[in-house]
Amino acid sequence: EKDMSSPGWLQRFETLRHDYEHHIDEEEDEVFARAREVIGAEENDAFGDRFLKRKAEERNLIAKKREDSLED
Repeated sequence: EKDMSSPGWLQRFETLRHDYEHHIDEEEDEVFARAREVIGAEENDAFGDRFLKRKAEERNLIAKKREDSLED
């Protein structure tokens, strides 16, 4: 609800960014490490492969939507 030009907005944004980055670091250090142990290397690699394939598909969808929007 703050005006983006106010100093309070930038300060709040920096706080949220810090909290977000801390959360991501925590997941990478703790949650993902534990998941690797539980899942195992082979299945973990399969998840990684599926993720990369899906990521490419999603990027292609974004590119297609951009093309479509330029045609309108």
